[in-house]
Amino acid sequence: MQYDVIVIGAGLAGLTAAHDLHRAGKRVVVLEASERVGGRVATDKVDGYLLDRGFQVYLTAYPDAHKYLDYKKLDLKHFGAGAVVLKGGKQYLLADPRRHPTQLLSSLLAPVGSLSDKMKVLWLNQQVENKQVHELFAGPEQTTRQKLQELGFSEKIIERFFRPFFGGIFLERELETSSRMFMFVFKMFSEGWAALPAEGMKEIPKQLARAIPPEVIRLNHRVKFIQKGVVGLENGQELHTDKILLATEACGIVHDYLPQVKDNCQSTTNVYFWADKSPAKGCWIMLNADPNPFVNNLAVLTEVSRKYAPRGKHLISVSCNGALELDKDTIIKQIRQEMKPYFGEKVQHWHYLKSYKIRYALPDQHHVQHHIAASSLRVKEGIYMCGDHLLNGSINGAMRSGAKAAAAILQNLG
Repeated sequence: MQYDVIVIGAGLAGLTAAHDLHRAGKRVVVLEASERVGGRVATDKVDGYLLDRGFQVYLTAYPDAHKYLDYKKLDLKHFGAGAVVLKGGKQYLLADPRRHPTQLLSSLLAPVGSLSDKMKVLWLNQQVENKQVHELFAGPEQTTRQKLQELGFSEKIIERFFRPFFGGIFLERELETSSRMFMFVFKMFSEGWAALPAEGMKEIPKQLARAIPPEVIRLNHRVKFIQKGVVGLENGQELHTDKILLATEACGIVHDYLPQVKDNCQSTTNVYFWADKSPAKGCWIMLNADPNPFVNNLAVLTEVSRKYAPRGKHLISVSCNGALELDKDTIIKQIRQEMKPYFGEKVQHWHYLKSYKIRYALPDQHHVQHHIAASSLRVKEGIYMCGDHLLNGSINGAMRSGAKAAAAILQNLG
């Protein structure tokens, strides 16, 4: 059979592109090397617990992703707007007073930054809400740390809030990520919620896949080679097509065939524990503001969605810095040691479930963008690419790139 388009990779970018191509009436097939859709967005079920591969959240204000997803069917459950800051053995709540007015006084008194800093946060909320997404991405580009300093934030709030909070999002605590990405993410948090589908992050790609006929997506189909108009599989089969869309992460087949594509990335280590009692008071992300922390952030996911654990149990997600080369026992020991001042002997009753060491968790984000020319998506005659590495490292960036690639292909096919 001759296809109009073969999409290689069933991550969010590939699924979005396939959705648009199929809706446009094109003969499309999606080839996925693994046994599931979703790429880096995945959830495993272990002993009745739902373990997302890496601590991930969905930001409900995402403008492009929202067009493709049914939030009601995802049954989104949200975190509180703000965070609990762990510092010097004490916990301090810093909440958005617009959405949590009863927490205004405690947030103002929290020794996370000055009153001026907290007023600046509210001012910045207004600034980003008054700008369109494309305007934020068109702004001057510098590091996030430089942007925070330019905005007049003190070192105290940078170290105690911005560094652990955005360090957890960007997976790098030096805040060298593009200021454009910081402003975009700040806008998303200001206008919406950080949320989880009730049954795990896997529900996002599963919902996208359900919008495409099942015969279009072929799992366990690993690509061996690509040529103009031909895709060869490891099983010996050859498929013929007018266009090929490479929709894998930058360090995959994209980099193999297009070495000019940068595959620099950020890594993460995510560790899961279960406990009989929740160590949290509410559905807040907890940030470690102590110097040189091993634990960057912690969240009790069952405070957000009870479906993440069996009845009567709680699921704790811990994101760690610099743990890729450490063994399991060392990681567990360091987590318990660092969290003991905050949760006491209860940490000894956190039961280890599983850890994920993800080398390619996010693409490099020193330079990010929102718009991309069709010519930049077409890398060779008949071959296109998409993925968050082309725009910005987010669910929205991945899905937007897939939509842009599909539009470029449709324009070329006529």
